[in-house]
Amino acid sequence: MKEEPAEFDLLKHYLLGQLAETQMCEIERRYLTDEVFFQTLLQVESMLINQYARGQLSPEECERVETHFLHSAERCSRVKFVKLRMKLADMADARQGLTRAKCWRRWMAWLGYRR
Repeated sequence: MKEEPAEFDLLKHYLLGQLAETQMCEIERRYLTDEVFFQTLLQVESMLINQYARGQLSPEECERVETHFLHSAERCSRVKFVKLRMKLADMADARQGLTRAKCWRRWMAWLGYRR
């Protein structure tokens, strides 16, 4: 992402519910009217989910994710998906002769996704 680190931090704090009400309202107004800003918010959300699933957040951030951010069923599903994807990659590394691509294709086929 090419945005300023300050904007990333601001959006991360927004997603974790760590901003004042006025700041939160301003961010909400902005992402509802600015498509580029909305896409940036989605990118920060994905990065936060990946960091959480990989255990790359501080204990305080993990607590905020669990108490505030994961109140959405969609976000919980996305975290589970990332964790499952990581487990699949680990399994692929552990199995000789079975590449990650083959494992991924098998898993996607099992889920019913077709090319």
